[in-house]
Amino acid sequence: MIELLSGVKWMFIVALLLAFLVWFLLSKAVNIYSGGGNPVAAKAAGINIAFITVSCFIIESCLVGLGGVFIFTIISYGLTYISLNPNWQLVIKGLIIIAAVAMDMRKHAASN
Repeated sequence: MIELLSGVKWMFIVALLLAFLVWFLLSKAVNIYSGGGNPVAAKAAGINIAFITVSCFIIESCLVGLGGVFIFTIISYGLTYISLNPNWQLVIKGLIIIAAVAMDMRKHAASN
């Protein structure tokens, strides 16, 4: 089994596990759909809307964090693959973070 997975990157395995976990949670969690579709009826049916909402935000935040880790891992693999000096790799990663924050600030400034 280990030989079969020797060429597979750990990110791919984690992504498959996360996809399965999200599929399983969404297939079993009708409360999420009912809470978002009609909160008044869901509350009348005894569904804890606050708990469902907070749980969804927590799961979403964890997945976004893992997505960021995946992106930076891919960038690290790419920069290492082209044999870039490790010091320059840090500079490029820092510039990417600065650019992402600047785009986010610009987007929020435009919406206000």
